[in-house]
Amino acid sequence: MKSLLDSTIMIDLLLNRPEAVNWFNQVSAKDLAVCPINYAEVLSGCSLQTDWNNAMDLLNSMNMLTIELEDYIAAARVRQMYRFKLPDALLASLVQKHKLTLLTRNTKDFNPSIHKFVKVPYKLR
Repeated sequence: MKSLLDSTIMIDLLLNRPEAVNWFNQVSAKDLAVCPINYAEVLSGCSLQTDWNNAMDLLNSMNMLTIELEDYIAAARVRQMYRFKLPDALLASLVQKHKLTLLTRNTKDFNPSIHKFVKVPYKLR
């Protein structure tokens, strides 16, 4: 496992955005992880049962990181330092704990020039 996916990547995949699909086809799912935050964020946007099922299939195809009490405590510290929203602070704390890279397109909240743990795997046209 090398990278934790932000929900922006998962949503792009579910929307079949070519840039995301091309990138995803070049990586191994065993190198990617998701966490409960991804489930909550991605599934909350599913209005149809087929969307829900597709999202669950994609989420379940990757490594699952759990969130422990210590992660919430670490997230509180990260949140104080960077003023992240709580879900983003949790992602950042998980990435640091597991020595992973956070893959995201959300450079507004996760600026890669400030946060060295962030990588943008593709750009939308």
